[in-house]
Amino acid sequence: MKVTLIKELFYLTKSKIYLVIFGIIIGLLILGTFQASLNLKGAESLFMEDKQSDINFQKNIHKDYSISNNGNQSILNNATRYDYEQLNQANQAISFVGFPQFIFKSYGMTIISLLAGFFGVLVANYDYKFGTFKRRLGQESWKIILLGKICWISCIINCNVFAYF
Repeated sequence: MKVTLIKELFYLTKSKIYLVIFGIIIGLLILGTFQASLNLKGAESLFMEDKQSDINFQKNIHKDYSISNNGNQSILNNATRYDYEQLNQANQAISFVGFPQFIFKSYGMTIISLLAGFFGVLVANYDYKFGTFKRRLGQESWKIILLGKICWISCIINCNVFAYF
């Protein structure tokens, strides 16, 4: 089994599948950075607007807010405090500690699932693409080869998931 895993790693590096996966991850991180910075700018502008227009700004910022639903409408009773908390959340999302949580919350299950499926299809088919399947079947059984592929797919998916935490 150890030999199979080493061969599987060798074939993964030779086929350069990992470059595609890392490219997608880097693209998602860049997209997430832009999204977090736009959220921060929007929250800052709303907070500054409240600060300039609210006469009782200092008093309202220390009061709690509540949101009540009235049919199809939502009524917010303290917009100043709400905007202040949105600004704090946006600052947290752009910070070093909060950014992975923001990315996972934004793209988490959907993108990771699609990425895992894409990676699984690539790993399952690269033996056919590069013509190594017949040579590998002569050396090992198909069950061992399949188990090696499953182990590497699971390892890469777990690394991607834990990279967000």
